[in-house]
Amino acid sequence: MAEDLMSRLAESELSRRELLVRGGALAALGLGASAGLLGSPGDAFAAPKASGTFDFIGFQGDDLLPVMKPWLKANNLTMRSTYIGSAADIIAKLSAPGGGGIDLVAMPGNAKRTLETRGAIKPLDTSKIPNLANLDPLFSGPRFRPFTRSAEGEWIAVPYHFLPLAITYDSAVVKGINSWYDALKPQYKNKINMGDFPFGNLAIACHLLKLNMGFLPKSKVPQVVNLLKRFVAQSRSIAPSIGDQATQLVSGEAVIAIGGVAFYEQIAKAQGKKTLKSQYSPKEGVPMFLELLGVAPNADNPDAAYAFINEVLTTKRNAAGGNFLRSGVVAKGSSALLTPANKNLYPYATLRKWFRTQSTFANPPGQSDQFLTAPEWFELWAQIKSGA
Repeated sequence: MAEDLMSRLAESELSRRELLVRGGALAALGLGASAGLLGSPGDAFAAPKASGTFDFIGFQGDDLLPVMKPWLKANNLTMRSTYIGSAADIIAKLSAPGGGGIDLVAMPGNAKRTLETRGAIKPLDTSKIPNLANLDPLFSGPRFRPFTRSAEGEWIAVPYHFLPLAITYDSAVVKGINSWYDALKPQYKNKINMGDFPFGNLAIACHLLKLNMGFLPKSKVPQVVNLLKRFVAQSRSIAPSIGDQATQLVSGEAVIAIGGVAFYEQIAKAQGKKTLKSQYSPKEGVPMFLELLGVAPNADNPDAAYAFINEVLTTKRNAAGGNFLRSGVVAKGSSALLTPANKNLYPYATLRKWFRTQSTFANPPGQSDQFLTAPEWFELWAQIKSGA
């Protein structure tokens, strides 16, 4: 299903017009107005030489396949993708004998601490990522250091996009969403859905309750559980993947997705539905996460993984990825190459100020006597979602 869906995305009008590479060069993206925070386009440095086959693991779409396919072909590279339901699947895969054969790991920033602690990712050799110099200083600076560096300051993972968890809805049925709590109105009973994303749902609840999910006192956990139980009781289903959550919106099985992303709009357009919208500015704000790339400890083809990371940090490729996923871009000058609709998703001219009003979350610790732990939350989420 995932492979077929991605193929249809690549053939959609938006992908064909704005994203696909023709004749070995990116389709014209067109320079827009001032890039604001992300400045003028940076130089693209030479990628590490690589060839052969490498294996990717991450959420559906995070491999940027329609954007990267021409680059893969030009460099005689084959990428085999494994799509996950949650970040916990990464740990399971990399814990398999030989590390599951994985080379390149895409992860939400909240999962970095968990994956690093479990040894699922390793410090990066930044000499193989010269385009790291093209990363906007906001994303390489102290604001996001806990999500990208080790305690010793080594790069563990590199940001290549940012993405809020939003409320995605069918505008043909729902006439606007101004608050997360709008989804709890009686008329939407059994018409919303949630993804089976333990940490994503924890992030939403903690954001609404103004709590830090990475350091959540055990005494505050009942508040989180009770709030999520309200959303689960309102839900028609708990979707097992982002593709399934989006497809339920397309079919009309659900009209509101809690924790949706603008990429769902792309999935819907590929299936002929153009009425999905994502609310990134409800009155309570939204939880935010970085999309990160790392290299697996037992990678069979690490050079290919490094070459991929280096390439997505070029100005044009980062912009193309942002247009494809409808995510925020992080490379210098990339916002100037976004389509008008995608550029207007995020306030690039005042991005630092905007980030101060959103919460950026990290997973709970593996062990703690004082705070909620990741194993405890997995157990609690299993109990909560059983009420759907």
